[in-house]
Amino acid sequence: MRHELGDVLLVQGRYGPAARELEGYHRALVARHGAGHAELRNSHRALARVQRQRGEVGAAETSLREALAISRRGGDPDQVAEVQIELGELLHATGRDALARPLVQQAVALRRARHGEKHALTVAARRLLAEIDASLGTARAAVDSPLEGVEARGS
Repeated sequence: MRHELGDVLLVQGRYGPAARELEGYHRALVARHGAGHAELRNSHRALARVQRQRGEVGAAETSLREALAISRRGGDPDQVAEVQIELGELLHATGRDALARPLVQQAVALRRARHGEKHALTVAARRLLAEIDASLGTARAAVDSPLEGVEARGS
Protein backbone atom coordinates (compact mmCIF):
# COMPACT_ATOMS: atom_id res chain seq x y z
CA MET A 1 0.00 0.00 0.00
CA ARG A 2 2.04 2.89 -1.32
CA HIS A 3 -0.34 5.57 -0.09
CA GLU A 4 -0.12 4.27 3.47
CA LEU A 5 3.69 4.28 3.32
CA GLY A 6 3.55 7.79 1.89
CA ASP A 7 1.32 8.91 4.78
CA VAL A 8 3.70 7.38 7.34
CA LEU A 9 6.70 9.05 5.73
CA LEU A 10 4.85 12.37 5.72
CA VAL A 11 4.09 12.08 9.44
CA GLN A 12 7.75 11.29 10.04
CA GLY A 13 8.77 14.45 8.21
CA ARG A 14 10.45 12.52 5.38
CA TYR A 15 8.92 14.63 2.63
CA GLY A 16 11.07 13.52 -0.32
CA PRO A 17 10.37 9.80 0.12
CA ALA A 18 6.72 10.58 0.97
CA ALA A 19 6.36 12.55 -2.25
CA ARG A 20 7.83 9.70 -4.30
CA GLU A 21 5.48 7.13 -2.76
CA LEU A 22 2.38 9.31 -3.06
CA GLU A 23 3.20 10.37 -6.61
CA GLY A 24 3.71 6.74 -7.62
CA TYR A 25 0.41 5.76 -6.04
CA HIS A 26 -1.31 8.69 -7.76
CA ARG A 27 0.09 7.73 -11.17
CA ALA A 28 -1.11 4.15 -10.66
CA LEU A 29 -4.62 5.39 -9.82
CA VAL A 30 -4.71 7.62 -12.89
CA ALA A 31 -3.59 4.71 -15.08
CA ARG A 32 -6.24 2.44 -13.56
CA HIS A 33 -9.22 4.81 -13.32
CA GLY A 34 -8.54 7.95 -15.36
CA ALA A 35 -7.70 11.48 -14.22
CA GLY A 36 -11.08 12.56 -12.84
CA HIS A 37 -12.10 9.41 -10.99
CA ALA A 38 -13.42 9.71 -7.42
CA GLU A 39 -10.59 7.49 -6.15
CA LEU A 40 -8.17 10.33 -6.90
CA ARG A 41 -9.78 12.78 -4.46
CA ASN A 42 -7.83 11.61 -1.42
CA SER A 43 -4.70 11.08 -3.49
CA HIS A 44 -4.78 14.73 -4.54
CA ARG A 45 -5.26 15.73 -0.90
CA ALA A 46 -2.31 13.62 0.26
CA LEU A 47 -0.13 15.07 -2.49
CA ALA A 48 -1.17 18.57 -1.41
CA ARG A 49 -0.09 17.86 2.18
CA VAL A 50 3.40 16.79 1.13
CA GLN A 51 3.67 19.56 -1.46
CA ARG A 52 2.76 22.14 1.16
CA GLN A 53 5.34 20.77 3.58
CA ARG A 54 7.97 20.98 0.84
CA GLY A 55 7.05 24.62 0.16
CA GLU A 56 5.45 23.81 -3.19
CA VAL A 57 2.44 26.03 -2.57
CA GLY A 58 1.39 26.32 -6.21
CA ALA A 59 1.44 22.54 -6.66
CA ALA A 60 -0.46 22.06 -3.40
CA GLU A 61 -3.11 24.52 -4.53
CA THR A 62 -3.44 22.75 -7.87
CA SER A 63 -3.80 19.38 -6.13
CA LEU A 64 -6.49 20.73 -3.80
CA ARG A 65 -8.38 22.34 -6.68
CA GLU A 66 -8.35 18.96 -8.46
CA ALA A 67 -9.64 17.29 -5.28
CA LEU A 68 -12.36 19.94 -5.01
CA ALA A 69 -13.48 19.40 -8.61
CA ILE A 70 -13.72 15.66 -8.00
CA SER A 71 -15.61 16.23 -4.73
CA ARG A 72 -18.11 18.54 -6.41
CA ARG A 73 -18.80 15.95 -9.12
CA GLY A 74 -19.38 13.36 -6.40
CA GLY A 75 -22.02 15.51 -4.75
CA ASP A 76 -21.25 14.74 -1.09
CA PRO A 77 -21.49 18.07 0.78
CA ASP A 78 -19.16 16.88 3.56
CA GLN A 79 -16.42 16.01 1.07
CA VAL A 80 -16.85 19.32 -0.74
CA ALA A 81 -16.69 21.28 2.52
CA GLU A 82 -13.66 19.32 3.71
CA VAL A 83 -11.63 20.19 0.63
CA GLN A 84 -12.90 23.78 0.56
CA ILE A 85 -11.59 24.18 4.09
CA GLU A 86 -8.22 22.63 3.24
CA LEU A 87 -7.87 24.93 0.26
CA GLY A 88 -9.08 27.88 2.33
CA GLU A 89 -6.47 27.11 5.00
CA LEU A 90 -3.73 27.03 2.36
CA LEU A 91 -4.86 30.30 0.82
CA HIS A 92 -5.18 31.91 4.26
CA ALA A 93 -1.72 30.71 5.29
CA THR A 94 -0.24 32.26 2.16
CA GLY A 95 -1.98 35.60 2.65
CA ARG A 96 -4.65 35.15 -0.02
CA ASP A 97 -7.59 35.71 2.27
CA ALA A 98 -9.80 37.30 -0.38
CA LEU A 99 -9.62 34.03 -2.34
CA ALA A 100 -10.00 31.89 0.79
CA ARG A 101 -13.09 33.61 2.16
CA PRO A 102 -15.70 32.51 -0.42
CA LEU A 103 -14.51 28.90 -0.22
CA VAL A 104 -14.67 28.81 3.56
CA GLN A 105 -17.98 30.70 3.61
CA GLN A 106 -19.46 28.03 1.31
CA ALA A 107 -18.02 25.30 3.54
CA VAL A 108 -19.66 26.90 6.58
CA ALA A 109 -23.00 26.94 4.76
CA LEU A 110 -22.65 23.29 3.71
CA ARG A 111 -21.72 22.18 7.21
CA ARG A 112 -24.46 24.26 8.81
CA ALA A 113 -27.06 22.75 6.46
CA ARG A 114 -25.80 19.22 7.02
CA HIS A 115 -24.90 19.23 10.72
CA GLY A 116 -26.41 22.33 12.31
CA GLU A 117 -24.93 25.50 13.73
CA LYS A 118 -23.49 24.00 16.92
CA HIS A 119 -21.81 20.93 15.48
CA ALA A 120 -18.03 20.82 15.94
CA LEU A 121 -17.41 20.68 12.17
CA THR A 122 -19.51 23.81 11.63
CA VAL A 123 -17.82 25.59 14.52
CA ALA A 124 -14.35 24.75 13.19
CA ALA A 125 -15.28 26.14 9.77
CA ARG A 126 -16.72 29.27 11.40
CA ARG A 127 -13.50 29.70 13.37
CA LEU A 128 -11.44 29.64 10.17
CA LEU A 129 -13.85 32.10 8.58
CA ALA A 130 -13.42 34.40 11.60
CA GLU A 131 -9.62 34.22 11.24
CA ILE A 132 -9.90 35.12 7.56
CA ASP A 133 -12.28 37.97 8.32
CA ALA A 134 -9.90 39.28 10.97
CA SER A 135 -7.06 39.18 8.44
CA LEU A 136 -9.24 41.07 5.99
CA GLY A 137 -10.28 43.53 8.70
CA THR A 138 -13.93 42.51 8.44
CA ALA A 139 -14.49 40.56 11.67
CA ARG A 140 -18.17 39.99 12.36
CA ALA A 141 -19.88 39.72 15.73
CA ALA A 142 -21.63 36.53 14.60
CA VAL A 143 -18.37 34.61 14.51
CA ASP A 144 -16.46 36.31 17.33
CA SER A 145 -17.25 33.42 19.71
CA PRO A 146 -17.29 30.34 17.50
CA LEU A 147 -17.18 27.93 20.44
CA GLU A 148 -20.26 29.29 22.17
CA GLY A 149 -22.88 26.56 22.43
CA VAL A 150 -20.82 23.79 20.81
CA GLU A 151 -22.34 20.36 21.03
CA ALA A 152 -19.92 17.49 21.52
CA ARG A 153 -21.08 14.77 19.14
CA GLY A 154 -19.74 12.73 16.27
CA SER A 155 -20.36 13.43 12.61
